[in-house]
Amino acid sequence: MKNFKQLTIEELRKVFNKNEELKKDVLQTAHVDVSYWISEYMNCFESGTIKYNIGYPGDYIIIQDGRKFIEGLFKLQEQFCYLSEDSEKALKYCDSLIDKYDNLPSDSEHRDLINERIHEIMQELKDNFLNLLVNEYDWYYDTKNLCDYFVEIYADNMDNNYYIDDDFILYQHIEYEKCYK
Repeated sequence: MKNFKQLTIEELRKVFNKNEELKKDVLQTAHVDVSYWISEYMNCFESGTIKYNIGYPGDYIIIQDGRKFIEGLFKLQEQFCYLSEDSEKALKYCDSLIDKYDNLPSDSEHRDLINERIHEIMQELKDNFLNLLVNEYDWYYDTKNLCDYFVEIYADNMDNNYYIDDDFILYQHIEYEKCYK
């Protein structure tokens, strides 16, 4: 038996691939991690700004308040630098169009065109943001990515009570204390 903490990266990959229960545990932990981060990203948006679902039964974002959606994207970018460079440029452009729209007289012939363009850009930003979230969520369902997660993150949280045999089957030594109070 070999102590888990002494394994090389290649040996860790073999352990991951040989142990189905371990894969299930790693997937569950990864799912909790990604769900946490998605909720952190969504906390950038005020209540009533968007409705969303990522994962089962389907992926969507519905914008309920466009201005607050743009504000939320700015906050998201400020806190997490989550958006691509192109999306960040589109976000700034959309914000400038909103300012321009707000300063136009209500009878201006350009109001409708600017409003239409604002909504087009918001739709693009929403789609890009949704794609980022879905890709992050789906990333862990790829076996290679999940193995990388195991090697880079999960394995660090395993202690010296884990061992492998010559076939890379994982074992955990568990000691129990019984109290007879």
